[in-house]
Amino acid sequence: MKKVGLLLSLFALFSCQKDETTPTTGDPRDAFVAAWECQENSQLNGTSTYEIHINKSTTNTLQITIENLYAYGFSSPPYAEVNSAGTAFNIASQVYLGNVVQGTGSLLGSTT
Repeated sequence: MKKVGLLLSLFALFSCQKDETTPTTGDPRDAFVAAWECQENSQLNGTSTYEIHINKSTTNTLQITIENLYAYGFSSPPYAEVNSAGTAFNIASQVYLGNVVQGTGSLLGSTT
């Protein structure tokens, strides 16, 4: 089972577990594309659990979009750039629904 760890600059630490299996096409973004159950441990909001959806960007072949980050909904999702090995991503500093977000994420554990 795959897990992804996220560290974002809003003083929150996330751990996410994949809820579904996604077919592999050779695209480095494939490992991240799915619905993920996330547990957030935030200095501001405490602990919460919610689902995010990670999708491939339709405009950039190296980017993914992260819908429902912080359980804020599915409109105007932030984007991240995936490394060529498909094992990590970087969320460049950007404004997401009035909040500045940035951070990194990486896969932890098995790829099966």
